[in-house]
Amino acid sequence: MPSPPARSEGDGTARQRPPAGRSIGRREALRAIGVRAGALAALSVIPVPAAAALPEIPRWMLDLVRERLGTTDLREGRVELALPSRADTGLSVPLKVSVPDSPMTPEDHVKSVHVLTTRNPQPLVTDYWFTPRSGVARVAQRIRLAQSQYVFGFARMSDDSAWMTAKHVSVSIGACAVEIFLPDAERARRRRR
Repeated sequence: MPSPPARSEGDGTARQRPPAGRSIGRREALRAIGVRAGALAALSVIPVPAAAALPEIPRWMLDLVRERLGTTDLREGRVELALPSRADTGLSVPLKVSVPDSPMTPEDHVKSVHVLTTRNPQPLVTDYWFTPRSGVARVAQRIRLAQSQYVFGFARMSDDSAWMTAKHVSVSIGACAVEIFLPDAERARRRRR
């Protein structure tokens, strides 16, 4: 049974559709490429939001920062946090924190590094102190994250300048997820404590 005629765009004449299995002609191939290229060009002009600057530090966190660094006059940069963007479980998330551009000389070195989180029950994750004899300001450990949140890294330098950075980590199952799997009676008993 022959294919029904197809209407052609533009000239109003009817043309036969190519039978199944027949290769397409050069014009048809170029037209298909042109349509796809036009679609890609249109997508490339759609504005994409820029990467957000560092998130605002919560007020309560500023008090902890002031205790540890002696100031809340923080500059962005120098501190590097290496964390996964997404963690399947918050029970053990790898963290590396460093200040790689510090020469660690008596005149210019890192005094301390502090890591805090925004949504953990205990927001202070860790404090580290360094001296020029440390050689490098870099630490690696595993941390717990209760849920998706920002992790902040702060550093105090020998000239008393304070630096910071932050990274968001999406957590699929938080470190406190064990509570979800407890039997109802055990959960109720723990709440009464």
